[in-house]
Amino acid sequence: METKICPKCGKEVHARFIINHNGENGREGEYKWVCDACDEVIDRLKIVIA
Repeated sequence: METKICPKCGKEVHARFIINHNGENGREGEYKWVCDACDEVIDRLKIVIA
């Protein structure tokens, strides 16, 4: 998975995968790049699990 850099503090940010069982189609997932140091959300990628 791609590693990104936080624009706010300059530290490396890694992706977290979160599953949402109450989504529109029953199950959805989302990759979230969240900085551990400053809790800034850098990017998101939504995935629908069929």
